[in-house]
Amino acid sequence: MNTFRGFLSLLILLIIAGCSSTSILKHALINPLSQQENDYLAKADQQPLTFRVPKTEEKEIWSRAQRFLTTFQGCPISLVTDVVIQTDPYCSSYGYSLNKSAEPDSLLLIVKCTSKGWLHESDAEVNAHIFAYAIKSGVFPPTDRLVQ
Repeated sequence: MNTFRGFLSLLILLIIAGCSSTSILKHALINPLSQQENDYLAKADQQPLTFRVPKTEEKEIWSRAQRFLTTFQGCPISLVTDVVIQTDPYCSSYGYSLNKSAEPDSLLLIVKCTSKGWLHESDAEVNAHIFAYAIKSGVFPPTDRLVQ
């Protein structure tokens, strides 16, 4: 009986893991990522989601963020103000936001990507790091399949 429970528990975990290995991972299993894509993801993964940039880069950063979302999101940007850019989280599986606050000599930026459901939370985290890296570095993903 304990063996059956163990097997059943393992089976349930495998099913959940299979469902939660969302788009980026599934694409990578079907079509392995190139070295360039792997390198990009490694760099993006190191980019904090909260970071500072010089005030002199404000227009460039704001422009990059809008260009990234227009290029990779697939949904229109729903809000652009002097302090926030965001997409409609109900338009696709993910909603993005960039919040900005001024400090004496820099801008504090906070990047978020939320998913509609818990099965896509890990992809939302990857997407947020890609978004943050693209905003900070100006280097956009080499292919659109990295952003879900």
